[in-house]
Amino acid sequence: MAELSTVARPYAKAAFEYAFSQGKLAEWSKMLGLAAEAVTDSAVQNVLGNPAITQDQKAGILMDICPDLDENGKNFVQTLSEVGRLPLFPQIAEQFETLKAEQEKTVEVEITSAYELTSEQQTNLAQALQK
Repeated sequence: MAELSTVARPYAKAAFEYAFSQGKLAEWSKMLGLAAEAVTDSAVQNVLGNPAITQDQKAGILMDICPDLDENGKNFVQTLSEVGRLPLFPQIAEQFETLKAEQEKTVEVEITSAYELTSEQQTNLAQALQK
């Protein structure tokens, strides 16, 4: 797992830097998340692992599955395809989200309570978390 993360890191960093420079972090987050979800599907994994299918065909299939990719997103898919890195989308998306959270100075929080919180408690909790 650590090896996949290491290989994915430069791609995640490049995607983040591009998205940040264009002011499109949210759009890229969504695109990478969709692509990551697509490549985790077992049928897509079979296609990506099939040596009889060319890298261009694999990129085309992934782009067909993810029609919301903009031109730059398609170029990113094509670049990853050319070097046989399409299966890395989950790791790339995860690292992109980490970079995005660091940039935005946000953390994801999950709160579990034994009972339903009142609106006042929710407000107090939200205010405490913002600090």
